[in-house]
Amino acid sequence: MHVSNEERIIQQCKLYKTSEDRSLHGIYLKDILVGIIGLIHNPDEIEIKHIAIETEYRHRGIGQELVRAISKLYPDLELIAETNKDAVSFYKKVGFMITNLGEKYPGIERFKCVYKNIEGDFEGISRKA
Repeated sequence: MHVSNEERIIQQCKLYKTSEDRSLHGIYLKDILVGIIGLIHNPDEIEIKHIAIETEYRHRGIGQELVRAISKLYPDLELIAETNKDAVSFYKKVGFMITNLGEKYPGIERFKCVYKNIEGDFEGISRKA
């Protein structure tokens, strides 16, 4: 049975509304919702399941801003994502470490992306004389 994109979107929205381990976060520009990021909260990591930016606002750094905001919300957890070849360059640009998972599905290459938040790992910088 074929499921349309609209049906998939409705299913995902229901999951975000009913699952305690999922959350959606939005980014606004002058009261306009221009992007969202969907997450699954695991004990040791946050998994990015969805990033969507309104077409006319793409390539303006909004996706990167969403990822940075999430890393600040959860400074002690790794951010992870699994993506395809088309989106892997976005994750590289943001600073994720990329691992090729090979063909996870016939003809479809997948990549694991891991972002370690290092902001809180340093106590300060000092200079030795």
